Amino acid sequence: MLTCSSQRECQAPSTVFRRIDMRVAIIRHAEVNFSWSRRCTSGKFDSECRKYDHSPIRNVTYSIPQFVYQRIYVSELSRSKDTAEILFPQETYYESGLINEVPLKSSLDTKMNMPLWFWNLTGRLQWFADCSRQAEGHRQTWHRIKEPMRPGNMFGRQVHRRLYEILYL
Repeated sequence: MLTCSSQRECQAPSTVFRRIDMRVAIIRHAEVNFSWSRRCTSGKFDSECRKYDHSPIRNVTYSIPQFVYQRIYVSELSRSKDTAEILFPQETYYESGLINEVPLKSSLDTKMNMPLWFWNLTGRLQWFADCSRQAEGHRQTWHRIKEPMRPGNMFGRQVHRRLYEILYL
């Protein structure tokens, strides 16, 4: 935030402000080749979540924005890497756990067959409430997704270098 005591003090030379052309493309992984059970116990749901995380993606063609990508980051999940190989076959990409999907686990232990929507809904509610049963709560997720913007991390270095150029050069 800029604060100043007079109108003259707030006027900046025109060379201080420059246009930043930084494009960030966020591409979700391709469709996963996996069929969920419609009803399952807590143990079966947890097992299916693990299977889903290791399932291959469906091989289809994708259309993405065409511009020069300076760096390509993927999560640690195989489906993210596989998608990057399809979309950017000639490019180098960088793996980071900072952009992993939020893992999901059953919300309670039971042998009753519950519908899939129940497990998804209650698991995400527990995530939102920062319940310790889930591997990560929403506060942890928030801190994790802010991490790439810190100086020295992923695109944080680029963002901070450009902000420095704008403010001080």
